[in-house]
Amino acid sequence: MVLYEREGKQLLNTYRISIPRGVIAAHVDDTALGAWDTFPCIVKAQVLAGKRGISGGVKRANSPDELRSIASEFFSKKICDDTVAAVLVEEAIPFEKEWYLAVTYSTRHRCPLLLFSFSGGSGVEHGKDAFELSIDPLRGFREHHARDFFIQCGIRGKDILSLTACARSLVTLFFDEDARLVEVNPLIKRPDTGELMALDAKIMLDDDAAYRHTRQLGARTILGRWPTDREKAVASIDQGEFYYRGTAGKYIEMDGDIACLFSGGGASISMMDALVSCGLKPANYTEYSGNPPRQKVYELAKIVLSKPGLRGIWIVGGVANFTHVGETMAGIADALRELRPVVPIVVRRAGPYEQEGRCLMEAVASACGLRLSWYGRDVSMTETAAILKNEIGIS
Repeated sequence: MVLYEREGKQLLNTYRISIPRGVIAAHVDDTALGAWDTFPCIVKAQVLAGKRGISGGVKRANSPDELRSIASEFFSKKICDDTVAAVLVEEAIPFEKEWYLAVTYSTRHRCPLLLFSFSGGSGVEHGKDAFELSIDPLRGFREHHARDFFIQCGIRGKDILSLTACARSLVTLFFDEDARLVEVNPLIKRPDTGELMALDAKIMLDDDAAYRHTRQLGARTILGRWPTDREKAVASIDQGEFYYRGTAGKYIEMDGDIACLFSGGGASISMMDALVSCGLKPANYTEYSGNPPRQKVYELAKIVLSKPGLRGIWIVGGVANFTHVGETMAGIADALRELRPVVPIVVRRAGPYEQEGRCLMEAVASACGLRLSWYGRDVSMTETAAILKNEIGIS
């Protein structure tokens, strides 16, 4: 889960990292805007997407009229293709130094990393001047290692102790809050007090650890935006008494026109690549796995196929080990029987009870006049993407 900047800063502040004084406005007529009396100030659109600054989502206001004008502009448009949820107004803080400081998990090192750079700004985390310090997940933060790290980076004087204290707070937050990323960009040093302060914050939390916390945060997707109605509906499929009976509640809505019903996580990602390589655009990413019952797969398929403007339906998966192909195909067949789509349907599936599933799907296609073709293990999954393209009539 990606946090809004305001949420991330509130979390940082609970771990004793200073943040600028500011207010949140939920709309242009919010009383918080009218009460703000410190100028110049920084006005920031609250969106979940990245690269907000270079997309015009951060501006400086020198007067109340200019503040209201900027807020009105932000609320009237999308920034980074994301709806502006709120506007954050903060005092403009002068600074003498700025750095990049973050904690993230590295799949390459297989442990959390402390990242540091002398340059703030967009894209720093991918730059060549970013220094890395591995954090032992069993021992946690070790202060003498951090001090040596900052000395090796070229930090001198009191800044070593200040950065070490800030790093300790970030690492503690990272572990305590089950985060995937805690990023301060930039972290600045005030010239008057020498205090370090977070001018911006990006925090991502691990959704799978949410049960360990009592946070009250609004729903949002891994793409950094609010969920669509279809995404909300699919998410509810795996809830309730029989949540443990397979998984059918994964769905990400996209801008394409090919409805996708995948089985198995690894193959699903490969199939998305295959579809795009063929010149087709997915309308969604979804998968069902773990041998879900017929009803769950029916609910998923019905939502996936409800998206307007579809040009084709691609139902694909590898050779199943224990998933009952007949049972899951029965759920998809129920949705096809109800919705009766007129677009081409290409199915590639194999595994236990595959013949039963094929007979069900072909019977529904015959009864409802559907344009369905079935392929088994003798045809690769990626080949069926090209077959679907031909069925649609795209050269």
